[in-house]
Amino acid sequence: MEHRGAPTYRPEDETFLEGKQYLDARKALESATEILSLETLPKIGEKLPKALAALGDALSIAERASSCWWGCSQGSHSIEYMLGGIVSTALASTRILLTGFYDESLTLTRSIAERGNLFHLLRGRPEEIARWEAASENGRWQEFSPVKVRLRLEELGDTPPTQQDRYKALSGRGIHPGAKPQAFNPQQRAASAGIFQPVGMAVALNELARAVALALGIGVFLLTHLPLDMRKELQRRVLPLAETVGGATIVDVDEFLTRHHSQQAYAAGAPHSQQTSDTQSPHGPPTD
Repeated sequence: MEHRGAPTYRPEDETFLEGKQYLDARKALESATEILSLETLPKIGEKLPKALAALGDALSIAERASSCWWGCSQGSHSIEYMLGGIVSTALASTRILLTGFYDESLTLTRSIAERGNLFHLLRGRPEEIARWEAASENGRWQEFSPVKVRLRLEELGDTPPTQQDRYKALSGRGIHPGAKPQAFNPQQRAASAGIFQPVGMAVALNELARAVALALGIGVFLLTHLPLDMRKELQRRVLPLAETVGGATIVDVDEFLTRHHSQQAYAAGAPHSQQTSDTQSPHGPPTD
């Protein structure tokens, strides 16, 4: 016996795209979102529009450093490999955040933040570098997992560049099962990936810029085969990326969205003359 309200097959289900047509339609949506993202980015705040160019500068430095452009250490290249991994991960994170995959971008950015914490542990501590170099792949995971690195830094009286609250927030958005996907809208509703949401773009890009600036700013100093003045110059050229990081971050995104939703509700009932330019804008308020 069929229960009232139970799902039933409907003829219109046959009209929903499947197979390659579905994938092509998704690709078209993502391409349109990327165009909208690039068109909107220059209009969002003061800092964020500078982020992509600064990110390109920093990743260019990192790619050259990772490929021995300025000279080879003749060693294990473990630092260079980590720098190279940051480059490829950051490029992927950038690509997908522009196409509306904000949770997935934050997941990739989290791995960059993990390397930044590890770099911070290794910098100026030859004994930690020796432990890292000597450990097997399995041993590295046991001794240098993200949690172990953070606890080791705290044990040494040092503050991790990415602390527990930010790491937990990065994990909660894109990784934890049951989390609402792509909920970067004022109503904080789940959304399909590939749909443009300006707050999602701002949060993902701010977090990426922050993680890359910290990781590379520390990481270039671990290339001890390079002269100190060269490492300082490389760091000087990487750190301007940090100046593009605005206030819309993963740590306070829920509060930001709740506040914005309240502002929208008020504006909906207010006289037109009282509405701010932010509520009139089709792209929402400045988000950096």
